[in-house]
Amino acid sequence: MAGVARSASLTDLKTDQPRVSVRFQRSKTFAHPSPAHTHRHEGLKTRAFSRVTSFLQRWRTKKLTEAQLEELRGNTKFTDEELKSYYKRFARDNPAGQITPHKLDKFLRSKFPAGDPSEASKMIVELFDTDKSGGLDFFELMTVLSVTMRGSKLDKLSLAFQMVDLDQSGGIEMRELETLMEVLHKLVGITVTRMSALDDTPAAHAHSMMTALDTNRDDVITFQEFVAGVESNPNLVALLTSHADPKFLCKQYLEDD
Repeated sequence: MAGVARSASLTDLKTDQPRVSVRFQRSKTFAHPSPAHTHRHEGLKTRAFSRVTSFLQRWRTKKLTEAQLEELRGNTKFTDEELKSYYKRFARDNPAGQITPHKLDKFLRSKFPAGDPSEASKMIVELFDTDKSGGLDFFELMTVLSVTMRGSKLDKLSLAFQMVDLDQSGGIEMRELETLMEVLHKLVGITVTRMSALDDTPAAHAHSMMTALDTNRDDVITFQEFVAGVESNPNLVALLTSHADPKFLCKQYLEDD
C-alpha cells in the first residue's frame, strides 16, 4: 500500500560486508590466572596458587568493582543497575565465579528429563568460554546475553552463525550440522525407531538443513546464505541454535526466583 513504510527484512542487511563478530577482547579486569605458569618451578607454583585464591575470593564478593563495571559498560548494553542486580544473583549461585559444564548439565537435565544433556553442556561452555578457563564467568555470560536480549538483528544473526560454525572457519559444513543434530537428539531424548529411521536420524536432518541453506550447492553455508535462509524460514535459527540457546542461561541465572 502506498505511503506505508515497509519494515526491514533480513535481506535488507548488508551481508556482502564482513560478518560482524560478537566476540570480544577481555582485559585483565576479568582475566583468569593462566595455569601454564604453575609448571615452571615451585616458586611460581606458589605465586600462581595465590593468584587463583585471590581471584576466587574476589568473585565471592557480592559487588562488582568499578573497573569491572567499566569493562561491562563497554561490552554490553545493560545498565549499571541491571549489572549489579544480575551479578548479585550470579555470585550467590556461583560462589567460584563460574558456570561449569557440570552445573549446566544439572540445569538442562531438569528441562529435558528424557534426554542426555552432557554433550550440550560441554558445547555451550566451549562456545562462550572465550578465555578457555573451563567455565562461563559473569563477563562472558553478560556479553552473550547482551547480544541475544538487546543486540541488533545483524548482531543476533552473527552470533547464531558462530554457534553453528563450530570450528569458526567462516562457513558451516555438513559435519558441523551432523554434530549439532546428534547433540540435539541426545539433549531432547529422541530415539530412532524402525519406522522412523530414515527420517529421524541426525544425518537425515543435517542433510535437510544443508539442502535448505546451501543455495549454490558447494557444500558450505556462508553467512550470506545463512541470512537468506532465515528470511525464508525463521524457525531455522531457533532449531540450529537450540542446543546452546542463551535463553536457558538467562532463565536460570538472571530471572528472579
